Amino acid sequence: MSDLNSILHHERPLKFLTAKILMRTGLCRFFTISLEHYMMKFYPTSLSRNKWINPNYIHVAEDPIFKDYMKNGDKVIDIGANIGPSVLYGSQLARHCFAIEPDPIAFQELKNNIELNDHLKTHITLSKYCISDSIGTAKLFVPAERLEDGGGGISSLLNYKHTKNFWEVQTTTIQQFIQSFSITDCNFIKIDIEGAEFDLIPSMSNYLKNQKPTLFIEIHLWTLKDPMKKLDRMFQTLDGYDHIYDAEKISKEVDIDYFTNIARSRNVIRVLLTDIAIPHF
Repeated sequence: MSDLNSILHHERPLKFLTAKILMRTGLCRFFTISLEHYMMKFYPTSLSRNKWINPNYIHVAEDPIFKDYMKNGDKVIDIGANIGPSVLYGSQLARHCFAIEPDPIAFQELKNNIELNDHLKTHITLSKYCISDSIGTAKLFVPAERLEDGGGGISSLLNYKHTKNFWEVQTTTIQQFIQSFSITDCNFIKIDIEGAEFDLIPSMSNYLKNQKPTLFIEIHLWTLKDPMKKLDRMFQTLDGYDHIYDAEKISKEVDIDYFTNIARSRNVIRVLLTDIAIPHF
């Protein structure tokens, strides 16, 4: 019944129904989505589905406002690149984009999407590393019935679904990653890692304090039973930024208390932190 309601209330019900059928049968993989500035495969993910249904769909990490922070002479780091829409978007604005995705299935789909875009390939470096608070190996859990069902942007260092399915992945710190690639001019970092941000952000404290790149963070509150303590610890690390915005509705500056309050009623919050005020506010 819930599936039927979602179809009937969708603005494009027939195409939405078709997309669901294509995804469940795996036939979606035979389709390529042509967008204004790049192309991508129709993989069985909600993001791909939204792009296939409506080519004008804009993912939150593709907000035009980010043009103010991604400059031609600078570099972007995308931690949790998944299948690549934010990478393909960012690589058109910045000089170079480092796309980091440890999930093997998502990484291959990311690589395939990059290969579709010859004009952007030279501006992108791919990495299978898992950015963490330590160097070594870790379990990347896949909350699905089968390991091969990974790749949908749901893999996490947190075993929030108590699954037995996981990939063994190589981990490194943001400091080591930056040193390995001799990155000296990163001005924008996107982080979308399904709950692991609660431990990663505090481990980046020294780098963030010294370099102050603009940060876009997707905070997955639903992955923890009681996220407020870890959320408070995370924001203590981020209190050095001059400007904070709710990336869901960038209409005015907010403060840490604002996010603490809305965290009690949201499963996910998206935060933009920067030392550069958004020009038109």
